[in-house]
Amino acid sequence: MNWKSTLLWVVSFVLMLTIAVFQRTTGPTYPQKAAIFMNGKTIQVKLPTSADNDKDAIVSIPDTGRTMRGYYFFRKFNSAEHWTRYQMHHENDALIAELPAQPAAGKLEYRI
Repeated sequence: MNWKSTLLWVVSFVLMLTIAVFQRTTGPTYPQKAAIFMNGKTIQVKLPTSADNDKDAIVSIPDTGRTMRGYYFFRKFNSAEHWTRYQMHHENDALIAELPAQPAAGKLEYRI
């Protein structure tokens, strides 16, 4: 192999790795990161954007003191349905919201 061919292979490999890492960290199924500011503290959370079809999607917010209360709202994506409101519950030092499982290609939009 000559040096041009080797250089082309190296550039192609580095470009492929860069694109793969970018897609993995910003793709549509990657959880969204958010920060909640409460009582002078910042709580970092990850909000899921996808889940298995056979299980409820779990949204978890750390709450070691079990002092927070919260509600979550959801509805089918891109619909005129009313928002359904539920109270979050505590489980293992976290405030939990359970979004119902959806059929294949089923989508929900939610707010916390």
